[in-house]
Amino acid sequence: LSRERIRAEFLKILCSRRAVETLALMAETGILPHVIDQSPDINTLRHLVAFHPASDAILRLASLAVRSVPECESLRDKLRLSNHEFANLKAIATALPALPDTPESAAPQQLRALAYRHGHTHALDALRIKLALHGTTVPDSVRTLIESVPDSCPFTGAMLLATGLAPGQHIGKIITAAETEWIAQDFPSDPATRDTILANAVKQHA
Repeated sequence: LSRERIRAEFLKILCSRRAVETLALMAETGILPHVIDQSPDINTLRHLVAFHPASDAILRLASLAVRSVPECESLRDKLRLSNHEFANLKAIATALPALPDTPESAAPQQLRALAYRHGHTHALDALRIKLALHGTTVPDSVRTLIESVPDSCPFTGAMLLATGLAPGQHIGKIITAAETEWIAQDFPSDPATRDTILANAVKQHA
């Protein structure tokens, strides 16, 4: 069988109703090591599927076999993953190390900052895997907290140029400094606070 055919069938198994039982049997009979190089984490997959029965194949694959970016690269080559599938898998793997070992005890601001840096979907997926390792799931309150995080930075180069600043590398430095402070203050939305953050960044880097 071609790797493309193996990939297609394996992703189908991951999404099937009896995915956990099938993969456990594949591991017991020595078939799974011929499909993926990683040591499979059947228990984490079992918890993830129990809490999130509608989870997609890539999230299930991540829970089964991904804890780092190099493992994603190995799976991409072994399974001939598409660029989109690999990008999603890598995004989850990148977010995982940023989470504390016990995410349920993390400060809300820490989780919100993680969601902003990695994106809502990938942060939630990483959180789901991390908690599945401990046999638990993401509380609705935490999911709501993460989904409330803004999608993008409110500061732009056009905004700075409109104030009369000349173009140059300092524009990027100002935006980065302002964005960092905006995140540290837990994403304030009121214009006055944002104006103060930006003004301070301009003073530091203009």
